[in-house]
Amino acid sequence: MIQKLRSWLGGGRQTPREVPPDNGSTRYVEQLAKRMIKLVTSREGVPGNLPEIRAIGQRLHDRSGTDRMRDLLFEVGETHGRPDLEPTIARAWDGVGDWRS
Repeated sequence: MIQKLRSWLGGGRQTPREVPPDNGSTRYVEQLAKRMIKLVTSREGVPGNLPEIRAIGQRLHDRSGTDRMRDLLFEVGETHGRPDLEPTIARAWDGVGDWRS
């Protein structure tokens, strides 16, 4: 699973990546948080990466609803020191499952 996440995090793709299944581990959220930071801060930003950003949110929601999505926001803001990205991600996820921004 970790190897699949590492290959997925590599970058450089023109099309959205398929988000690996959520196995429920903390490590999964950590890896997705790193990917999310790359997506949101890339030159293309949210508009160019919206399908993948929403797919990440949907995968998390499918596992544990909005609680798992909040885990990723916490990871981005607190662990990686990017609280400025939390509102941007939250808005991009509007309408994913039960998520409302």
